[in-house]
Amino acid sequence: MTQGLPRRAMLAGAAASITSALAACAAPGPDGTADFTHLNIPAQRDIPYGAHPSQRLDVYPAAMPRLGPAPAPRPALVFFHGGFWQFGSRCEAMVETLCSHLAARGITSIAAGYRLYPETNHAGILEDAANAVAWATRHGHEHGAARGEVVAAGWSAGGWMGAMLQVRPQLVHRALGVTESDRHPLRGFVGVAGPYGHWPTRYPLLFSLFEGTTREQRTPNAFVTPNLPPSLLVQGMLDAIVWPPNAIHFAEDLREAGNPAQLRRYWMRDHMTVMPGMGVLPGSLSLVDDIEGFVKGPVMRRA
Repeated sequence: MTQGLPRRAMLAGAAASITSALAACAAPGPDGTADFTHLNIPAQRDIPYGAHPSQRLDVYPAAMPRLGPAPAPRPALVFFHGGFWQFGSRCEAMVETLCSHLAARGITSIAAGYRLYPETNHAGILEDAANAVAWATRHGHEHGAARGEVVAAGWSAGGWMGAMLQVRPQLVHRALGVTESDRHPLRGFVGVAGPYGHWPTRYPLLFSLFEGTTREQRTPNAFVTPNLPPSLLVQGMLDAIVWPPNAIHFAEDLREAGNPAQLRRYWMRDHMTVMPGMGVLPGSLSLVDDIEGFVKGPVMRRA
């Protein structure tokens, strides 16, 4: 048996696990919202940022305190789901759990859908990601976020997407219609179990997705430069799908270039249970806690 066969089996298992984790978006009410009653978060569904049916957003506005003055608005967090660039949904239960809990803590969270392979390739996927961030830049303040401030975030393949926007800001500038700017369009990046290294080049089923690119053009590490916004990388150390060195080496590359990069190792989590709502162990909201600390923390205020 070749070494690649067990990995293909694990990838097939991951696909089945992610598919089983999908949930239909909570049914919207007459006003177009879906109420997470336990958190009092009305999610605004199916907001288009493009003409394609997959180019839709679910917006979870930041909750306001019932008593006392309203806090200063935070950057909007745009979250890209995972799924091997081929499946998955912004309506996954774990995405809804993450976004609704962050919104309950005062962070406007936006779950972004995007076109998938084989309907488009990696360039089309990144174009959708950039356009979703551009929408949040223009409209996030209408939903409780700080005007023009966005953090790109994602899990698994979505983490790769956010990382590419972090290290290639021209993608977002193009979506915003800005030809040249010294200002980075992101306030930060949060990557959860993302394949940042050469992982995407190892599997034949991904060759068509990345056709026409070199090995270096497929990895965010190759585009790291100084003066990037802060990063938070979260990695389950039991992850057998996207191995921990992806996050460890990406954090090292960012730091070597002088960029602030936090690395959170979840020692008893794997590729799925690193996300909230997917684990049976205590502390299933650890990711929510870490993202909240990152977005509200001093490193973000200095950016």
